[in-house]
Amino acid sequence: MEEEVRELDPYHALLANLTRKSANASVPMDLKSVNFAFQLKSVVYNHEKSILHTRLHLSLYWQDPRLAWDANELGIAAISFGYKDAPEIWKPDLIVLNAAHGSNTQQEPDIGLVIYANGSITLIDSNAEFATWCVDTKRNWPHERLNCGLILGLESFSPRTREPITLAYDNTKPLPVEPFSMLSEWHFRQISIAEIANKGNNTSRYNTEAIVQSMNGDISLDFMIERNGAFYRNVYTMPILACETLLILSFLLHGYRRGGLILVVFFVISLGLMFVTKHAPTAYIPNILHAYRHVMRTTAFCYLLHVTLMWLLLYPPKAEPFDWLMSLINVSALRLLLCMRLTDCNDYVSIQAHPWRELAKMIN
Repeated sequence: MEEEVRELDPYHALLANLTRKSANASVPMDLKSVNFAFQLKSVVYNHEKSILHTRLHLSLYWQDPRLAWDANELGIAAISFGYKDAPEIWKPDLIVLNAAHGSNTQQEPDIGLVIYANGSITLIDSNAEFATWCVDTKRNWPHERLNCGLILGLESFSPRTREPITLAYDNTKPLPVEPFSMLSEWHFRQISIAEIANKGNNTSRYNTEAIVQSMNGDISLDFMIERNGAFYRNVYTMPILACETLLILSFLLHGYRRGGLILVVFFVISLGLMFVTKHAPTAYIPNILHAYRHVMRTTAFCYLLHVTLMWLLLYPPKAEPFDWLMSLINVSALRLLLCMRLTDCNDYVSIQAHPWRELAKMIN
């Protein structure tokens, strides 16, 4: 029996022709650069791990004359594919030079490919996620202003010149402007794009130790972010000011009211210190933590002094004080300095009878 040979429809015939002409997904012979455009969608900075998480709407487009066809003859001006359904053609092998933990930059379900009749190809990644290192070296929490870079390059080389294929930023096809999201503790200030010029003129993407290195033609996207310092100053400075005020007011009170107010101050400053240590960096001690510790130590000292005064007033020692201490209690200059009344005969007798209580008054 003779097998029936079915002629492919124009679409499938075009797919077969594209796969054949792409020569096993080889790099186009005269390709020197790949144009790209992007739209920033999200920026998140993890201060504890020194990692910047960036999400972009990324568009790459280049020219491959081998894949051109006659649009009038086939009646097809362009064809689009998902990443898995695309024919075996060369695609830019994008690499992140400062990637953290070998993070993957492409998620297949979010990548689309469009091939036009003139051989122009566009690859669109609507959710390109990058994780890069960004170390804060100034140690000035909560006033950080960081310049975090995202360095992109291509691993492929031009078959004709054996030079690296470069990335070229092209904003002639701007993507739609959309608001991007960012955590409230950081502000996005600006973004700049710079082409990397390597002084060493590296000819290989990896050095002798198999570590990725930059080359001429790589692109650096620099993000300037700044911590919302005003928020932290308002949130964490107010407890310090309130506790200092209450601590001063406690000297106007007496007895258990003073002790209760000092305990309230100690409780509030302890809660504030706990929240500061939760949100502050662990690599160093910020200045605000020194202020918290100073207020906490002062509060603890004031409470111990209050306990001592209550003990001297209510349960004075039975032993008589030293002679030099008795003389100090009766010094007129010291009593004037402490805004106390000078001793007369009755006061002198009372001091001799209850010296510890008089000492408590002077300490108070």
